Amino acid sequence: MSSQAKTSPDLDSASTTDLSSGEMNAEVLEDLESSTEQNTASGSEWEVKYSQMHDQYTRLAADFENFRKRTRDEQAASLKYGAQSTIQALLPVLDNIERATASLTDKSDPQVLFKSFQLIQKNLMDGLSGIGLEKIDAVGQPFDPQLHEAVSRMASAEIAENSVLYESQGGYKLHDKVIRPSQVVVSTGSADGENPFK
Repeated sequence: MSSQAKTSPDLDSASTTDLSSGEMNAEVLEDLESSTEQNTASGSEWEVKYSQMHDQYTRLAADFENFRKRTRDEQAASLKYGAQSTIQALLPVLDNIERATASLTDKSDPQVLFKSFQLIQKNLMDGLSGIGLEKIDAVGQPFDPQLHEAVSRMASAEIAENSVLYESQGGYKLHDKVIRPSQVVVSTGSADGENPFK
């Protein structure tokens, strides 16, 4: 009887220990399952974010490629048709030359020929002025190496020293850029001079 009484508490203790272990295992399993679910949810979020970023990158890459292609096409068109406005400005001059050629003969009055050339020159200058061409004013102006190219020096009592005496070839600017300086004879201002280009 006494031995049975002694063994009963041991059995109860073992049962309690087994129960506690079972509860702990259950808690561990629950923690693992919860962690797995969280990892799975976190993984799904990363997959969604990756997919979104990949789509954005794909669209950005496509837009950039379209931009490059459009820019390349525009540059090619600019090179191919860049002279269009200049040609359009000069077409009236070509028309007048054709009309003059059709109407003039070897027996035409020299005065008519002269006036025809004057008209053509005016039309040409008007057309070029329309696209920004401007003739450089030279004769009588102080010599400016930015605008004038001195080809000679000559004495003159009428034109001040270091001013342009004669112009041997006209100079031109395109808007504010000198595309060809005027070739000029510069006065030394010491004596009378004679125009060598008459």
